[in-house]
Amino acid sequence: MWQDQLIAVTSILFAYALAVQVYHGFEKKKGLVHLQTSTIFAIGSLILAYSFYTLGLFFAAIVSLMNGSLWVFLFVQKIIYHPVQVYKDPKKKKS
Repeated sequence: MWQDQLIAVTSILFAYALAVQVYHGFEKKKGLVHLQTSTIFAIGSLILAYSFYTLGLFFAAIVSLMNGSLWVFLFVQKIIYHPVQVYKDPKKKKS
């Protein structure tokens, strides 16, 4: 199907952009994407991969799975490089 090939080629371009972002995050040791963004896109890409698979669009499913995995990498980068910090009240004195 031509739709499978078109979706796959477009998704490969998206994957390239994400791969550059993932590499840059590892190189700079920074989680540059918000958790909410990476979570929504990872889940959405994985859902699309499943949907494409059930429609018989196997190339699109594989590339969407790859995109979802790259979004998961961005999510993990954010967790590793920017752990949640507990707020400390500057007015409160240590006992």
